[in-house]
Amino acid sequence: ALVKWRGRLALAVVLLVVAAGVWLVAAGPDVGGTFERAATAVARETAIRQAGWDAALAMARDHPLTGVGLGRYSAEYALRHTAWDATHAYNIVLHVLAESGVIGLLGWAVLWGRVLWTGLRHASRTATGIAIFAVHGMLVAFLVRSQSEPASYQATLLRLLKLLM
Repeated sequence: ALVKWRGRLALAVVLLVVAAGVWLVAAGPDVGGTFERAATAVARETAIRQAGWDAALAMARDHPLTGVGLGRYSAEYALRHTAWDATHAYNIVLHVLAESGVIGLLGWAVLWGRVLWTGLRHASRTATGIAIFAVHGMLVAFLVRSQSEPASYQATLLRLLKLLM
């Protein structure tokens, strides 16, 4: 069906690009300023994430086996950095590694591997199998997204994991 509609999809993409161009022109003469503000925001957000990643890696280097302790990321971050966001590492894998070390990360990976393997194994063309596959897809999307913003999705993860119980 997608092949059958490819001409219309291409037309829709072209119309969206033209609409975006018209919107940029209509936005006013300060288009360069808009791009500059966007670039500044991206640079700031990237720097915040880089600081979290660097801090998590430093914690993992200092405490490779057991980490700094569950829930201690913020306190350890404060000892290492004075700026940015000390609530999490902006990467769920690095955050788990920093707080629980290699031992905890292996347990976390086994848990996720088991959940994802079970989801794939039980997916089928039945109504239950389709629901399992949908939940599996949501978990994969969560895991991918949490590579740069895990803390804001913790409530979502808890809801998804409740579906699996």
